[in-house]
Amino acid sequence: MEIKYSEGHIENLDLNQISLEELLKNLGIDPLEVIVKRNDSIILDHETLGNNDIIQIIRVIHGG
Repeated sequence: MEIKYSEGHIENLDLNQISLEELLKNLGIDPLEVIVKRNDSIILDHETLGNNDIIQIIRVIHGG
């Protein structure tokens, strides 16, 4: 699985059949602070990811 971060860093992981929620938890990323795309489509926390997926993690900037 290829993971592309909005900061430009790319990471390759050998993971198969993991939920997006579990992946973000393992990476130490708060799911409320990111939008995640798989193959150019936004995906939800419960969706299952496979080893052939290309994932893009986009940090959301928020303030008040």
